[in-house]
Amino acid sequence: MYKSFNEILKSGNFSSPDEFKAESHSSINHIVLINEKYMNDEAQEKKFRKKSFKTVIIQFSENMHNEDSDFISINDNEEVLYKKLLEFINPNGLAKGNPGDSKILSNREIDILKYVALGLTNKEIADKLFISAHTVITHRKNISAKLGIKTIAGFTVYALLNKIILPEEVREE
Repeated sequence: MYKSFNEILKSGNFSSPDEFKAESHSSINHIVLINEKYMNDEAQEKKFRKKSFKTVIIQFSENMHNEDSDFISINDNEEVLYKKLLEFINPNGLAKGNPGDSKILSNREIDILKYVALGLTNKEIADKLFISAHTVITHRKNISAKLGIKTIAGFTVYALLNKIILPEEVREE
């Protein structure tokens, strides 16, 4: 899918939410690491929470730990982190799946999910598994319904978090 994270990620240092917003594009999702000193300023926090740009904020503060928060805390456990990242990737779908829930999928669905996450087309998956492309599409719809994930990126995150695929297996293009 991607050759490296450097090709899809951009980093920068910003002294305020206003500076960040000026440099950011509203059509791009952001993951932001914030120093704890900014979280002590309620006005600064509100600026980051504005919905004019979609942002996941990872905070380095024990004071604001809340599972229902839009913020990712260093204290969030794997399940909470998974839920927040899935919601970030697929805000319209329900983040029903949890790490370790791959058992709710049949073995064939796990195979399909693996190949989708690895970047194969429906036809390539069908040829590999000796089934029709229509059957692959049906399995993908069932997987989507079971997990509440509608995007290939969401499938890939789910497959990585549930160890269905390994990061080094992701295909370069």
